[in-house]
Amino acid sequence: SKANATVRVNNKSTSLVALVALNPSDSLKASTSLSQFTSRGGKVINPGGRFDFKNVKAGNQQLVYALVESDAESVNINDFSPLTVKATSGKRTDVNLPPSSSNGSSSN
Repeated sequence: SKANATVRVNNKSTSLVALVALNPSDSLKASTSLSQFTSRGGKVINPGGRFDFKNVKAGNQQLVYALVESDAESVNINDFSPLTVKATSGKRTDVNLPPSSSNGSSSN
């Protein structure tokens, strides 16, 4: 079988919830509530938690994320920050949120 990549998103925040989506669809981008966001493929990662996006195609993928208060119920995708993640076939790429670098890109 073809080896696919995994993108692991680690929420390094101790108090904020990470809202993340990989290669978000137009319908996900139109989400205005947390329930819409998650039903359309968005993920919620609690402080200190992580989530693995599996079976990701190799190459550059767009990850969008926002760090929000744990009681947030509304979502504005325009407030999200984009990150380009380079996925390598058969390997796991770790993305730490918030990113430690200020240039907004992740290199692994």
